[in-house]
Amino acid sequence: MPASTLASMDTTLRKTLGQNIKARREELGLTKVDLCIAANIQRPILDRIEKGLGNIRLDTLQSLADALDTTPPELLKDPNKR
Repeated sequence: MPASTLASMDTTLRKTLGQNIKARREELGLTKVDLCIAANIQRPILDRIEKGLGNIRLDTLQSLADALDTTPPELLKDPNKR
């Protein structure tokens, strides 16, 4: 697979993850601060994740999923394919 295709998939996945985290956070009525405390992450990290920027560590993904009462695979699903 060409590198440009992989980069595009990576960008799409990060954006999907960010959108899903934000949607679930709002669905649960959590503020960003609430989620940061529950997931034990810093606010700038959550801001970048919700914007679909940068890479996320697996332990951070699991902490966010736990705090949002969901699973990492659910957070990575394309909302248009549910």
